[in-house]
Amino acid sequence: MSIRNINEKDIIVCYSNLPTGGASELYKLNIGYLGKKAKVIEITDSKLHPKNIINYLFICLLELPKLHRMLANGFKEKPKVLIGYHSWLTKSPYIFRYLSIPKIYICQELMREYYDSIHIINQNIIERLINFIRLPIKYVDRKNLKSSNLTVVVNSSFSKAMVDKAYHVSSTVIYPGINTALYKVKGLIKKRNQIISVGAISKLKRYNFILHVISKINRSIRPKLVIVGNGADIEYLNSLKKLAIKLEVLLDCKINLSRSLLIKEYLMSKFLIYAPVNEPFGIVVEEAMAARLPLVVYQNGGGYAEILSKENGLIINNLSTKKWANQIEKLLSNQKLLEQYGKYNVSYVNKKYTAKIMNDNLWKTIQSI
Repeated sequence: MSIRNINEKDIIVCYSNLPTGGASELYKLNIGYLGKKAKVIEITDSKLHPKNIINYLFICLLELPKLHRMLANGFKEKPKVLIGYHSWLTKSPYIFRYLSIPKIYICQELMREYYDSIHIINQNIIERLINFIRLPIKYVDRKNLKSSNLTVVVNSSFSKAMVDKAYHVSSTVIYPGINTALYKVKGLIKKRNQIISVGAISKLKRYNFILHVISKINRSIRPKLVIVGNGADIEYLNSLKKLAIKLEVLLDCKINLSRSLLIKEYLMSKFLIYAPVNEPFGIVVEEAMAARLPLVVYQNGGGYAEILSKENGLIINNLSTKKWANQIEKLLSNQKLLEQYGKYNVSYVNKKYTAKIMNDNLWKTIQSI
């Protein structure tokens, strides 16, 4: 079934049950764009809230299939296409099984707890036990993606390699884009002696490594670290606070900030520091560039690295705290270079990684299936 001639009278159904964070922001950008091209119907199962692991399995294995079959049979007019985003419950949605129309799965990340070897190595005993109990959901996710007439879209070549291998598909890469206009400076915002890192506060973001790096920077220029997270592992967060005190690093952790307050933190910072574990993409890199920040990032941290070069800042290929600290000291002492990186990054992200470019590529994909 071709949908090349889709128009504003046709129906596009968009399913999601996303947690807060980058994927949720990208979803909003997609919906705003698609609503100008066709009639968009949004569906979700977000009212289901498991009370414990047993209740979670009951919902995922018994309630969700019934609900998604009902959703699939509930359209007065036949949709032209279904675009499925993540469910935090099952990752890919059941509804893929129950519709024969063309379908697109926007896969921002696969079930890393089962397919990413580095992720698995980092799991503690309790996490491994929980993931063992959740094994049926791994197979639910895989079966959902065996649906016919399904196109899988991923956010980087890094993600594509993992997704294609895990699910036996040939996915399409569409790099994320952001609304860069939100990051333009309105009036003078004074820089502080702080650097910023953004993302869920968990060990997969290597914040403990970043604290050790900062502790090796000369005290006279040592910056405060601001971490902005869209959620936090409380035990890990507490360990970071204790480590910061021990290392004599100023640490300020902010959770679930509004978009405007997050942007303000970017604008007050000197650069973004980022060293995650196998991040599927990492739109925080694009956000920082839009806010005119230089980047100090780990070259082997995930998908974001494939869009970067030495023009964007310090792209470091090791995890030596001393080497990071030495390079950062030189950068902090060179205001001209900081400004040069920032100026380049604003131009770069506006040319290649805007919401419009991302959405245009999604639209081309929709019309090609």
